Amino acid sequence: MRYKDVAQRYDELFEGDQAAQRWWNSGEPNPLVRSVEGFISSGNVLDIGAGVGQNSIYLASRGFNVLATDISGVAVRRIQENAHKNAVSLCAQVHDVVHEELENEFDVIICLGVLHHLYSNDASLVIKKIQQHTMPSDSTLSTRSPKGELFIRRIQRQTNFL
Repeated sequence: MRYKDVAQRYDELFEGDQAAQRWWNSGEPNPLVRSVEGFISSGNVLDIGAGVGQNSIYLASRGFNVLATDISGVAVRRIQENAHKNAVSLCAQVHDVVHEELENEFDVIICLGVLHHLYSNDASLVIKKIQQHTMPSDSTLSTRSPKGELFIRRIQRQTNFL
């Protein structure tokens, strides 16, 4: 695995209860994730790089069918624990989005805090995978600049891309 160091770092980070709780207690889902309901009220969601699951659990609690993935096995365990604590049903699994294929199509694919860990050619590959596995619908691309401003704009490819 090319990104084994990233997986190991997040395993170490999430293994300690204090670090995992700090991440979880940062608490609210990302504002981009909250905005999903403005575009779609239900459907299948893939959360790539789900961390400890605050975004996935939020969407699952709102009725979405969520697959939460992360390269860290410890993060996936934390997602499952947090989903159980919150009485939320979702699927969580270890997945290396660069080296493993996506198997289904999704109404929404969330990929927050992931691409900056990847080499440019791998990030391009992941973006192509996201485009190929997102069900056609109204197109949205959401990004954050390094200064934190939020941009939402329409794109030609029919994809919900957050």
